[in-house]
Amino acid sequence: MKLINFFLFIIISSFIYCSDYSTVLIKNGTLDISKLNLKTSKVIKLDGTWEFYGSAFISYDKFHEFEYKPLFKSVPDYWHNNRESNYGYATYRLKLSGLVPFKAYEIFVLPMEDSYTLYFNSEKIVSAGRIGKDSKSCTPLFKSSHSIFVPKTDRGELILHVSGFHGRRTGPTGSILFSEYPSITSNREAKIIEFFFITGAVFFIGLYYLFFYLFRKIEKSALYFSIFCILIAVRSAIVSLDYSFFREIASYEILNKVEYLMFTFTAMFFIFFINAVFHSLINMKFFKPLIYISS
Repeated sequence: MKLINFFLFIIISSFIYCSDYSTVLIKNGTLDISKLNLKTSKVIKLDGTWEFYGSAFISYDKFHEFEYKPLFKSVPDYWHNNRESNYGYATYRLKLSGLVPFKAYEIFVLPMEDSYTLYFNSEKIVSAGRIGKDSKSCTPLFKSSHSIFVPKTDRGELILHVSGFHGRRTGPTGSILFSEYPSITSNREAKIIEFFFITGAVFFIGLYYLFFYLFRKIEKSALYFSIFCILIAVRSAIVSLDYSFFREIASYEILNKVEYLMFTFTAMFFIFFINAVFHSLINMKFFKPLIYISS
């Protein structure tokens, strides 16, 4: 029974954190869409080095009215990796070529830990929270965003305005997904079904082993495994990056606290579970510091 619990734990962990997006490594803030095989790689991540303009919100019109000298920074990234300060605001730009005029494309922005606004040329397509130049004018919102845009020519620009004054990890911390319509929509609908199926399955596995423990209280591993499964399911439902409606009704601070609290308890019961399964092989003295930190 203990070994069955352990193998179920491995399977659950592998399903919860899987991802199937393709990544295009952007260099120097340019991307030729015509060189991408969007038939095979239907949804791609626009990861790589974008043009970077620190401490400035630059619009599409200003880019074409004045000349700006860019730096190049990675997207996604945390600002503390390449800035003296964790906080600030900035503009990122990606120049697109090879677009098909009047063809519908989709953008999906994974959640960032503060606020952002994304434009295609001068058209605002997605946003989260309210961007600002200081903590008072900036309102964070941890959520993903989805939109469809139709270019009029074969060229265009994605312009991302980011404010980071509240999160522990500030900057453009979420990837931006790109596809032809309706690839992201279809992929997202399938992932929502997959998410609720897996999360529901994990939750009911937790309930099953909880009832199993109530009838056989000598099986401590069943108790720890059930609590671990329930915590994984609840945490996924509350702070899932893509699907949870809780983001819309809870404040940024509450979600942050819940996420860290659930992670702490999950780690703690994981240690208890490992000890219960392999208690004769593992010395708990090595885990006690982790348990104290978690609790």
